[in-house]
Amino acid sequence: MINKSSLIIRLTIALALSSFLFGVIYSKLYYKSVYADELARSKTTIEQIGQTVSTTASIAAYLEDADLAIEVLNGLISNDVILAAKIDTDTQTLAKSLLYKGQPGNQFVLSHPFIPTANVGVILLVPNEVFIRQQASSIASDSVETLVLLIIPMLILFVSLAYIMITRPMGVLFKQLQEIPPGESQRLRSPANHKESEIGQVTKSINHLLDKTQSLFNQERELRKAISVLEQRFRLMFERASTPTLLVKSSGLIELANDAAQDLLVGLNVSAEETFPECLMPLCKSPDSLDSLINDATNQGQVKQMEIEFESRFNASTCLAEYRHHSDRE
Repeated sequence: MINKSSLIIRLTIALALSSFLFGVIYSKLYYKSVYADELARSKTTIEQIGQTVSTTASIAAYLEDADLAIEVLNGLISNDVILAAKIDTDTQTLAKSLLYKGQPGNQFVLSHPFIPTANVGVILLVPNEVFIRQQASSIASDSVETLVLLIIPMLILFVSLAYIMITRPMGVLFKQLQEIPPGESQRLRSPANHKESEIGQVTKSINHLLDKTQSLFNQERELRKAISVLEQRFRLMFERASTPTLLVKSSGLIELANDAAQDLLVGLNVSAEETFPECLMPLCKSPDSLDSLINDATNQGQVKQMEIEFESRFNASTCLAEYRHHSDRE
């Protein structure tokens, strides 16, 4: 399934849009340029034709030979860029084509065949504006089509190269990275022909980051092991300590009691589910001392220690317990 957000798709769309805009703007400018060049070329062609027939037309005007003049005109109008023509002498119109209706055109002076400084007439050439513009438009359109046909393969080639050189190698790296479990020793392999390129540098940087990540994972594992060992040792010391020890929540519920504390609570006939210190206050021979100890530890934020004497509810025997209290009871 093609990902619409993939780099190659976005690159293709961006290139297509930019190429379209560039093609539209450039095509218009190119069309105008080619059109203007073709109009100028047609004008030059008419001038060249006029210069070419001027010698023959001069002889016809000098001799006032209407047949020769008509022959010259027939040769002129056979050219598609010329619509009509006429040849005038100083005294008369020697010949004119059927399509000449008095239109303005390009005039060429006919020099005297034997006296270069004298003139014997003029030849008027009327450009075929419709044909010239159609021809210029057709040539300009063909040029633009050629340009578009050239841009499209270049766009396809550029997108293909971008996919082969950038998108596909990046996709390979991304797939490799997804398959590497965190903290494992697997590393990315640089795509072919990219070991020294920017993609190769990215691969090296990611592998360096993976090395650091693995190192941190290993440190965390070792730290967890060390904490687990310390926790086991602490729990063993806590459970086997001869001093009764209770871990109490701020709400007063007894969360944990070692063996000595449990024996004490059983001896005092106190349930571990009762609330501390209310459950021990009635059995304490000096409840004020216990209350003071708790308040001092809480207010000063320090561990307090004292020996407290309790008395069982069911017998007159007395038991002693060393009590330690820390202000943070969570």
